[in-house]
Amino acid sequence: MFNLKKIIVFYFYSFLFIDLINGFLLKELSVDLPISFGQLIRGILTLLLLIDVFVNKKMTDSNKYSLIFITLTPFYILIFFLNDISFRAVTLNILEISKIVFFLLLLDNIFKNSSFYLKKIHSIFKINLYVFSLSIILSFLLGIGIDAYKNYYVSNKSYFYASNATAVLGFTICIYYTYMTKIKKKYIFNLSLALIAFVISGSKIILLYPFFLIYFFYNEFLNEFKYKILTILVAPLFTLLLINNFFDPNIFIKNVLVERYQERSLHSINMFKKHNQIDIEPLKWYSYIS
Repeated sequence: MFNLKKIIVFYFYSFLFIDLINGFLLKELSVDLPISFGQLIRGILTLLLLIDVFVNKKMTDSNKYSLIFITLTPFYILIFFLNDISFRAVTLNILEISKIVFFLLLLDNIFKNSSFYLKKIHSIFKINLYVFSLSIILSFLLGIGIDAYKNYYVSNKSYFYASNATAVLGFTICIYYTYMTKIKKKYIFNLSLALIAFVISGSKIILLYPFFLIYFFYNEFLNEFKYKILTILVAPLFTLLLINNFFDPNIFIKNVLVERYQERSLHSINMFKKHNQIDIEPLKWYSYIS
């Protein structure tokens, strides 16, 4: 009927272009569509993924949870409506629920066809690297695009409006090309391009990259068993040390790496304290991670 795998690969190639178009329309032309191109395409893909599940009649853990979510959706909609007494809130929450269903169904399809997608993985990352990095760098040089953190420091996200998603995507690209640089040194150019764009974007998650890099290089010196043990021990220990304010603020906060993000982080901390969501006193390193 249709080759769903090829459609999904095309989506992986093009989703950043779609986000750039949405952002350009909103920022430069003030065109605020009721449903963005990205939401429309994800909606169509969700329907195609559901059709694929029912046609093949294969129930797996991932699509099982998706179908449970869909079954419960009318109940969620009623709760959201009673909470806000607003049809707009219902629409927004349907879109949020559909994201979860889309993700679970997409993940299930990738697991089922992993050998097919693995053959495409490098080209997917390469295209997204250039779209992500070049759009941000060129927007920064030309003085166009979105400066989401202009109250704190100079940055540029090109026309990517989803700040958190952009940060996660940039970090993922950096991780991928860190690994690829280990295999072939020529990929250091790709890694450098990703890191430059990541810094320009202004996302604080860049502060985690040095920790990842140290952890990554341990893989060069330890065998697989020792590396797994290190992983099991380091993650909870690191979290415990952060919570107990073990790290000296003079080392971990008052330095060049985090100086750029200081004021914005303080704003976040004050907001957390105001809403009693987290107790941060005095200023601690894990507030940057949060």
